[in-house]
Amino acid sequence: MQIAVLPFNAGPNTKPELARQFANFIVEIGANHTQAEISAANYMAQVQEDGFPKVALINPAETLNEAEMIAQFKGQAEIDTLVDGLYTEKSGGGTITIRSWRENTEEPYQTEEFTFLPGGLFDALRGAIQFLIKSSNAPEADLPADEELFGTTDAEAFINFVTGYDAVRFIEQAQGNMVSTWDVMPYFDNLMSAVEADRDWEAPYMVLVQLCRLCAQTRVGNAETVESTLKKLTELEPEDSRAWFALGEFYEIVGNGQEASNSYEKASNLAPEEPAIIHRLARMQLVLGMPVNAERNLRKAVEMEGDDKPSLDLLSDVLAQTGRVHEVPELWNDVIRANPQNPKAHARYAMSLLANNREADGIKAFDTALETLEDNTYVKRYYAPVLAQNPDEIDRAMDFYEDCIDVAPTDHQLLWEYAQTLAKANREFEVPDTLRTILSSNPDHNLAANAMAWMLEIEQPKRVEAVRDASQKAEAGDFEGAVKDLKPLKQWLGDYWKMWVLLASCHNQLEEHADAEAAARRTLEIFPACEPAYIELNNALMAQGKTDEAFQIMSIAFSNMNQSLPIAVAYATAAKNAGNRDESRRITGQIREAMKQSGADPEQTKDLVAALDHIDNN
Repeated sequence: MQIAVLPFNAGPNTKPELARQFANFIVEIGANHTQAEISAANYMAQVQEDGFPKVALINPAETLNEAEMIAQFKGQAEIDTLVDGLYTEKSGGGTITIRSWRENTEEPYQTEEFTFLPGGLFDALRGAIQFLIKSSNAPEADLPADEELFGTTDAEAFINFVTGYDAVRFIEQAQGNMVSTWDVMPYFDNLMSAVEADRDWEAPYMVLVQLCRLCAQTRVGNAETVESTLKKLTELEPEDSRAWFALGEFYEIVGNGQEASNSYEKASNLAPEEPAIIHRLARMQLVLGMPVNAERNLRKAVEMEGDDKPSLDLLSDVLAQTGRVHEVPELWNDVIRANPQNPKAHARYAMSLLANNREADGIKAFDTALETLEDNTYVKRYYAPVLAQNPDEIDRAMDFYEDCIDVAPTDHQLLWEYAQTLAKANREFEVPDTLRTILSSNPDHNLAANAMAWMLEIEQPKRVEAVRDASQKAEAGDFEGAVKDLKPLKQWLGDYWKMWVLLASCHNQLEEHADAEAAARRTLEIFPACEPAYIELNNALMAQGKTDEAFQIMSIAFSNMNQSLPIAVAYATAAKNAGNRDESRRITGQIREAMKQSGADPEQTKDLVAALDHIDNN
């Protein structure tokens, strides 16, 4: 039996967060007491903000759903029973109305109402859970006591917890792309109240830690609040490693390597059996110029890890950076000796030999792996691009790519490499079919942009050549001529990001900043990770006096591309122009520290230093 549960609607003056999460809660509990398949739906809408897609949560109505909506939803899904409801708060208490629908979508099959006084929420939720269980034709369940069922006996703490949990679920589902009108800050208070109300209840602590991590990772909310919340959690639970780990992660994200290292070290001392924490500590020690400490901790982590050995990749990098790349192959060979059927170890061993300029040994290691492994697809995946570099081995490389594609037919990066290999083999006529396969299987937007660009270059060469001619005019300083040539191409090459970013640059040079903004936004709609488009958009916005908007957009760009020097410089500039001097100096400080750590030649970086000085001092 298939049952779908819609989010409950929230009545007047009622928190939609509670209505949504009460529905999710009864699904989670009810599914454990019936053989029926019960799933929870969600209401999320995608909207455009400044040309970028954002996600909003919606409350369809402050009443029960109309029968027409029920019929529409049920007609779209293959389900036996649909359950919906309404939650309304009243003077500290409230009412949960819950309904089930079967074949007849004009009238509900069954309806029950659970009204409760202040403190009586748990009884109402128990009633709703039993209603769902009975809707699956199962008998009433023998539900456990409140503390086991809800995690606490404090109804107010439970309300604060589920309210905060709704924020975590929203950020996760929206992948950080929430509408700007949504404010995460109140949910910190909800969850902290739940933590303090019942110190024996672990769930609010875990969810609050996760909320802090998500806000740091997606740069949502206020950094000071995230930091102060995590510090308070470490004071409330000083022996719990999770808040210390999250604090380390926060400091790592904001570029405070020393505090990140300190926090990770504290977390590692509290949870010495967790190799993931030791790995993070080692990573920060490497950033701080402590390769000996990093190596020691990475070796410790490797000993504790399973077959996948994620820390061995970073340890290999550390050895290479310290002039000991020759030690790397034997590390991976040790893993092979321990488990000859470890495909990752075989591939890394062969690659490490190639990195040591031992080409014959590397090729031999790949061939040995092909013979040794019962499933050698993983090795073929890494061997194929090596073979593709040799004109005499192109056919074998394509065979390996095709074997891998048989196993993973929608692996977009694999298909992209295969297309590039086809081109090397002078079989470019086959490339468009591979590119269409990529584009038809919901690829990453950035890969899709480049796949579409390549396909246009193959299938519309004369129009693409006109873009190249316009680019040459722009390079010669004839921006008006370039724009004149590009405008007629818009209707034919509307998805060609290279044309749009060139157009944005030309418009900026001509001080046509509104047109530059529009062209840059169009570029980013097609190719969200296009660095030059962000630079052109930033320049266009600042020239129009839209400094706050420029700062917001460059903040998004920097969070997604924080290893890009041009983006970092542009973000620092945008922060300064928007009045965020502290953030601007933090970024310029990070750039200066990275230059120092890399030992960059002062002569080669003097222009960059001058730009940073200008940002800091003007």
